[in-house]
Amino acid sequence: HGLPVFPNDDDLFTEVEKFDTMGIGITAHATGDAANRQLIDAIDRLKIKHGKVIARHQLAHASLIHPDDYARLKDLDITAEFSPVVWFQTPYTKAVTSTLGPERMSRWYPMKSVIENGGRITMGSDGPLMWQDTFTRLEGAITRKDPSKNEEALTLNEAIDLPSAIRAMTINAAYLMDTDDQ
Repeated sequence: HGLPVFPNDDDLFTEVEKFDTMGIGITAHATGDAANRQLIDAIDRLKIKHGKVIARHQLAHASLIHPDDYARLKDLDITAEFSPVVWFQTPYTKAVTSTLGPERMSRWYPMKSVIENGGRITMGSDGPLMWQDTFTRLEGAITRKDPSKNEEALTLNEAIDLPSAIRAMTINAAYLMDTDDQ
């Protein structure tokens, strides 16, 4: 378990409800499956209470999402945003692999799983912290490798096809900014 900013689910729900009723989407920086589930649960609770979700919410980074939550993203209209600098082998992912273990690493950045369950994904740059150009992000999502290195793919089972990657970088990102009609 990490260190949640909102250890109390009611406090998180209060914030989500406040912003959703104003039409402002939450971008939650949630890396682990527990943190992602906490936001998913808060938005689910919002939908139950109000009968609908007004704003367009997203899980930023979304490194790990529990498989039970993939379909919930579609049902609650939550977008999973993935940061490409860790889709492939880096010193960071090598260190994380030993901590998380093989089962969780098999679900690392579950782009394909979210799409297969009807969910929407986007790709961020994580810039300026770990900036990458558009084509590196695009190729990395498809190959799960750093195009500039000759290394083994990371979690190849979560690689996506070119049309899905282009959608993630265009219309899906526009959806989050409420400009998808343009």
